[in-house]
This record gives sequence, C-alpha cells and structure tokens, in this order.
Amino acid sequence: MLALGVDGVFYEFVSHSPPMMPCDIDQIIEQLTAEFPHIHVRRLPVLQPTDEPGQWLLALADRGTQVQIEAHDGNAPFVIKPDLGAAPFRVPGMPHALAIVRKLLL
Repeated sequence: MLALGVDGVFYEFVSHSPPMMPCDIDQIIEQLTAEFPHIHVRRLPVLQPTDEPGQWLLALADRGTQVQIEAHDGNAPFVIKPDLGAAPFRVPGMPHALAIVRKLLL
C-alpha cells in the first residue's frame, strides 16, 4: 500500500506481520485511510541507535493536524502524541487508540 507522506513523497507501507494476522497499527492505518482518504501516513526511520523503532506520523494536511503513534512491534500498547505538545496518551488497546487518533486528527 502506498501512502503520501507529509513531505509530499509517496512511501510504501510495509507490514511486518503475516498476511493472515495484521498487526494493530496496520488495522488502525487501514481504517483511518478508509475514513480520511487524504491522510498522510509515514513510518519514521530509525536514524540513530537511540531512536525508537515503530513510530508512525499521521497527518491531515487540509486541517493542519498530525499525530504520532509509537508501538515498538506495531501492536498495542501504544503511545499517542498530539502535535500541540500535550502530554502523550498511553493506550492499552487498538480500538481505544483508533478513537483517540480520530479525535486528535479532527
């Protein structure tokens, strides 16, 4: 699946889970992409040894909002960071994470 990054570049979204068992972040991105066709999704690269793997940036350019989701292996629990510098949310499960991301994007 290709997704347009916030930098205007298309990135290939690659799941690290078997085809029959999508990980939680795959499901979140799939549902948000269906609801918000113009959502920009980018998996942040690991550039330094201290960088955490499993970070995704989701943005709605037309609304000027973005949300960062962290999940080491793509599955819950998640840390969700709003773009306004507010305290991060620590979320135990996928449905709750999806609801919080929806709210933050709107």
